[in-house]
Amino acid sequence: MKTYKHALALAGASMALAACSPVPKALRPNTFTGGLFGLIHLIVVIWAIVDIVGSDKKSSGTKVLWILVVAFAPLLGLIFYILAGREK
Repeated sequence: MKTYKHALALAGASMALAACSPVPKALRPNTFTGGLFGLIHLIVVIWAIVDIVGSDKKSSGTKVLWILVVAFAPLLGLIFYILAGREK
């Protein structure tokens, strides 16, 4: 029980310290560009998944593999799919 109270006190102290020390503006992420690039990335991922599922020449196992590659390696998976996986 004593360890639990100690952990709560430590967590509260670290939260208070974080609230008192503002991050310099130069180190803050730009919300607009981060959101914009995130939206573009989401659109491209959805396009790739639709393209994979709609493919007639790929087997179902190959489709599942490509979807997993695009989902779990977002940037590299998309680049690799566009260069090597798309039907020409």
